[in-house]
Amino acid sequence: MVRAVTIAPGYTIGGDAPPVFFAGPCVIESREHAIVMGRRLKEIGEETGARIVYKSSFDKANRSSKDSFRGPGLEEGLDILSDVKAKTGLPLLSDIHEPAQAEVAARVLDVLQIPAFLSRQTDLLVAAGKTGKPVNVKKGQFLAPDDMGQVVDKIFAAGNRPRSSTTSRIRCSCPEAGRKREGSSSMPLSWRARRRPRGTSTASFWRCTTTPTAPFPTPPLSSTSRSCRR
Repeated sequence: MVRAVTIAPGYTIGGDAPPVFFAGPCVIESREHAIVMGRRLKEIGEETGARIVYKSSFDKANRSSKDSFRGPGLEEGLDILSDVKAKTGLPLLSDIHEPAQAEVAARVLDVLQIPAFLSRQTDLLVAAGKTGKPVNVKKGQFLAPDDMGQVVDKIFAAGNRPRSSTTSRIRCSCPEAGRKREGSSSMPLSWRARRRPRGTSTASFWRCTTTPTAPFPTPPLSSTSRSCRR
């Protein structure tokens, strides 16, 4: 059995614990939008019994175009996320992209997430591990599932052995290509690599749904969600 990791009171991944869902807007669009989404996710959790961690990025640093909307940035974004937590009680998860962001983000976030494109960046992984916070690493599409064991070892080397978690990203649209497999068939291999706690992030599937339709209330925003502009 994979050992359990507690990321917040009442939110445990691994062991015999039920699933935890990372859900929310791909990127922070505004304070009002973030709070509306957080309150609705809180309601969904109460209605269904689902344990939901609020996920939203303060900076989408890997946008294809230099003109794409990236988010409010580190300082304002963390302040907005802190407000969401204060008003909903939901734990928080967001991405970090540079080692210098780890300590600052850890003061607000319950889970630090490493984007897939940065999943082998040693300095970033070590900085995240040193915070002592749970670390959610999205498996890079360029990595074989069992390569994730070495990624986790970098975090453990920073002294984060009791509080690390990894996730294998599901991409249903990608075919298998040798060892670099994506999709649900790759997940057991990632887990077996180091027998680490695991979870599945739903954030990838929220990329173009941050201006929600029913049953989500729609806050005042432009007609096109900025997080869909990649």
